[in-house]
Amino acid sequence: MNLLNEEQDKEIEERLAEREDLADEELKELEVKQMKYNMQAKLFLPEGRWRDGLENIVDFKVLKMAKIIQSCFYLMKFTREQICEEKTNKMFWKKAKLLVLDDLCKRIYDYKILGPKDD
Repeated sequence: MNLLNEEQDKEIEERLAEREDLADEELKELEVKQMKYNMQAKLFLPEGRWRDGLENIVDFKVLKMAKIIQSCFYLMKFTREQICEEKTNKMFWKKAKLLVLDDLCKRIYDYKILGPKDD
């Protein structure tokens, strides 16, 4: 499933043509995936078209499938103390939803698929 339009695919191809350090096909494929990820992640930033959907989710009082959202927070390097009830592993939505629009979106955009992860 490709969420990017033809114009964005063309932009990725142009960027790849400029890069001379990507001689290996496997490395080139990984770089394409990172570029596509970044373009999709931009949609969550304040000017992105998916931002309204996130704002809608933040307005929810009760969240179904909270473990999925919690896993996303952990993947983006949030600590348990930032998103869970005190001394538990249960996600506290009232606390976590304050991080969704700013911190989570920024971390999703900055996430690097390739290379070592900073701790």
